[in-house]
Amino acid sequence: MTSLSSFENSRYQIKGAVFISASSSGVGRVCAKILAEKGFWVFTGLRNLDKARSLQQETGGNTTPILLDVTKEDSIISAATQVAEVLSQKNLKLLGIINNACHEFHGPLELLPIEFAPQEMEVSYLGSAE
Repeated sequence: MTSLSSFENSRYQIKGAVFISASSSGVGRVCAKILAEKGFWVFTGLRNLDKARSLQQETGGNTTPILLDVTKEDSIISAATQVAEVLSQKNLKLLGIINNACHEFHGPLELLPIEFAPQEMEVSYLGSAE
């Protein structure tokens, strides 16, 4: 991982930090790459840390992967603690949070299994409120 001091000597100056949930692929991953390129330290919330390695390489190492399952309170508390520690170490402020975590169920509502409703509420709505 690139240290903050070597990153500061690169072409970008760290402006602050942003947290993005569900950043292993899709919109979350693209947001992480763009924000890192714009000079932000990016905390990438992922359920699988193996996917974080390639993202760190693509962003020049100015990301901190955080294991996060938005449906589990202990995971949320652990993620918040890790973010606070890194912010303190790097003397950064958290400037924004992008809640990208969601379930993707496709099809007419009446054809989806009944289990869809509580899962959708837990991940897409209640998880971000925690």
